[in-house]
Amino acid sequence: MAKEHENVSPGPAASTPPTPAASKIRLGTPVIYESEKKKEKRRYSKGLKGLQTLERGVSRATERLAESLHGGMSRYRKESRKSSFKKRDGALRDAPRNWTRAAGKSVRIASKAPVDVVKRVSLGQAAKGIRRVLFG
Repeated sequence: MAKEHENVSPGPAASTPPTPAASKIRLGTPVIYESEKKKEKRRYSKGLKGLQTLERGVSRATERLAESLHGGMSRYRKESRKSSFKKRDGALRDAPRNWTRAAGKSVRIASKAPVDVVKRVSLGQAAKGIRRVLFG
């Protein structure tokens, strides 16, 4: 009994080997250079630049505080889970150690939040006035 696919001849695409496109050199084709895009600038109303930069710093600091809580709690859950598998009532036995490790991670991340605010305030003309209002 003959197989059906033996009688089928290969198409013309299979008979010619593929040529790589990179090896062909085409003379006379234009070379297009794309210039880098300019960095977009923020736009401010007159006199409100300092307030807006301060707002960006405060929002970044708030975001960092949220990240610190997330990092600390995920660290606690991870350590607590490991403790519960290691020994009986391990999550309760190791809770103080797990809490302090998680708190340490939270504090490490949250300690960068004031820098985010001060970094923004130290820019611009109105920075001195803003610092005086914020920090006394």
